[in-house]
Amino acid sequence: PLWVQEDAQLLAQYFSKLQVTLGGNGQITLYGGGNPLNNSLLDFISIDSSLIMLNETPDAFVTEHLLKISVFGQAASIGNDPGLIEPGDNLLITTSGDLGALIMAVPEPGSLALASLGGLLGLSLWIRRRLAANR
Repeated sequence: PLWVQEDAQLLAQYFSKLQVTLGGNGQITLYGGGNPLNNSLLDFISIDSSLIMLNETPDAFVTEHLLKISVFGQAASIGNDPGLIEPGDNLLITTSGDLGALIMAVPEPGSLALASLGGLLGLSLWIRRRLAANR
């Protein structure tokens, strides 16, 4: 097992046959093409952590890697648009400039009372800050 957390940053070409836990404001950047999560599983245990795959588009990530990802031990869940947070989503998959695919866990709506306007605005600002920090 590999743990990346507590503000750690890891840069690698790919993972092979690893079980990875990502949390605590940790960031993993994979720059390899092809299959950078080769026979590997990754579990987000924090909404403050991120995975960047430089040679994958968000659509390619969904097709090739979504089933390898879990969030707090639960299967990754995205709606029709992986770049928008929809009801039931626990993962956001987007891009920011030349970053390729940027993947982040998102809080469950019930846990932050996102039904309120304040909650939605706060989440929007949080996502904007995360995207700006990863440029």
